[in-house]
Amino acid sequence: MTEPHSPRFSVVERFGGARSKIGRAIQHLAELKAALDAYSQIVRVRYEAVENDPLHCQMVFEPGQPDDIPLIIGDCAHNIRSSLDLMVGAIAAIRQVPPDRLAYPITPENFSRDIPTARYQALGDDVISLMKQIHFSEVGRLAEQLHLLDIVDKHRLIVTAVGGMFQRLDGAALLTQMLGVRVEVFDEDNLLFDVDGSIVPNDPRFLSNLRRTESPMSTLFGHDMPFSRRHAPDVLDELITAVSTVLDQFQSLLLNAGT
Repeated sequence: MTEPHSPRFSVVERFGGARSKIGRAIQHLAELKAALDAYSQIVRVRYEAVENDPLHCQMVFEPGQPDDIPLIIGDCAHNIRSSLDLMVGAIAAIRQVPPDRLAYPITPENFSRDIPTARYQALGDDVISLMKQIHFSEVGRLAEQLHLLDIVDKHRLIVTAVGGMFQRLDGAALLTQMLGVRVEVFDEDNLLFDVDGSIVPNDPRFLSNLRRTESPMSTLFGHDMPFSRRHAPDVLDELITAVSTVLDQFQSLLLNAGT
């Protein structure tokens, strides 16, 4: 059993705040998935005419996605991002370094400006070396996009587009309708993800055989956002895993070093 005042206990205890932020992010992600599942049960699709284009129409999801979806995403991203700053504060406390003006240096600008300073170098060569290793890795790239997403959330609501998986053309139903004879055909290639506002052919036979699958609805980051056009739940899950790994790496480093 680890003694309460041992270095090992101190490291694990100090990292508790950062771990709690990740735990809260996991709760937010579960809340997001539950909200999308509930929305999946009530959403319906209708088609609107496209101005000056009689050959196509626009998919409209009703009702629109719940208003709290962007809020949940923002809360989740913020907790993931802040866990890194809390980790640096924990490292500073363990290494007995004043925590003033210390944060996790995510962006290239922060990294090149802060890492050479005395206040960061005081954290230890081993800590700085690991920061550099992570910064130039794929996890570092993800962390930078996470930082940008958190900045967006501080100034405006995160923009997302709701979407779902559709069987764009049910070949069996269409052929049965045209031939008057039951035909059984299923083509997985026709399974595509469409978002609210997608443009589809304005053909009654096509529209009557357009089916939304049983897959839950999802929500995608807007085209002008970090992680553009990617599914928000998948992104947040990836970020939680990546940042949790960073916490593990630094915690293991300090434990192995005896602080």
